[in-house]
Amino acid sequence: MAQTLAHRGPDGEGIQAFPARDGLPPATLGHRRLSIIDPTPRGAQPMRRGRFWISYNGEIYNYRELRTELEAAGATFASDSDTEVLLALYEHHGEAMLPRLNGIYALAIWDAERHELFLARDRLGVKPIYYALHDGMLVFASEPKALLHAIPKPSLRLSALADFLTFLWVPEPDTLFEGISKLPGGHLARFRGGRLEIEQWWDLEFAHEERPDQAWIDDVRVGVGDAVRRQMVSDVPLGAFLSGGVDSSAIVAEMATTGEKVTAYSIGSPASDLAHEPSGDDLRYARVMAREFDVDYHEQLVEPDVEELLPRLARYLDDPIADTAAITTYLICSAARERLTVILSGMGGDEQMR
Repeated sequence: MAQTLAHRGPDGEGIQAFPARDGLPPATLGHRRLSIIDPTPRGAQPMRRGRFWISYNGEIYNYRELRTELEAAGATFASDSDTEVLLALYEHHGEAMLPRLNGIYALAIWDAERHELFLARDRLGVKPIYYALHDGMLVFASEPKALLHAIPKPSLRLSALADFLTFLWVPEPDTLFEGISKLPGGHLARFRGGRLEIEQWWDLEFAHEERPDQAWIDDVRVGVGDAVRRQMVSDVPLGAFLSGGVDSSAIVAEMATTGEKVTAYSIGSPASDLAHEPSGDDLRYARVMAREFDVDYHEQLVEPDVEELLPRLARYLDDPIADTAAITTYLICSAARERLTVILSGMGGDEQMR
């Protein structure tokens, strides 16, 4: 299962088994590592702290503030990783730690004393958890294809096919695979005594507020700035996508305010392809932003061989999403990977302006 996910974590692998004892069930945690914070062996996973073990995918943006609070309460740390902070926070607060986290994550914490498993996803479900129950066993992973090493080959879930054809994806908790489900964003799960319990721990709130337009504008400006700076915490090379649109341009502008040289990547199409695009060439706007903020700018024109590329994308998107943006996203990520490990991207700003 871990080897199947090697493309998600090329920097290392860890596996920890917990034999059955006193009538309690066995378990195994596996992890593929993409090193971002504390890339030393001290940050390797699965990681242990006391009776708790964790396998975690994501990044906690406020881990330094949380670590300071925990140290004030007497906690000590052996690494500089956000992973260890997560474990210490769970040790101190249990499930109540989740509202305190600012970040994107899918985590699994094993209680080696009680032989119980805790799973959780971030508020909006940026990081995935797929799972299946088979013969009293719970199997989970970041992608459905990893589960296939532990369960029988699933059939097509016909009840979800209409959702896929309607929305171009299958809403959580369903997938297109019979017997495989997805833990929804903002939810947690407990597996104990052979039973899986799922609970929602967060939901959006839509409180009506009457405020002047300028107050909303100021809040958005501060909120975007804070979010960008939080996500620039990295011990490996970091950059941004730059399309020239509102969202990516705002991110690059905020990154530039830190005084650090920003590395950005843009992708474009040849004139023959642009003839079929109603929006025209966006590269001209990306170039304007790159000059304005003195960006270390990298631009690539692509003519993808879609026939060759689609089978590869289908393997990566094994929970299918029928969005052609997957092609350009794959191509620009492949180009940026030569220099960068972490890339900030924006979604939604342009749509809100239209």
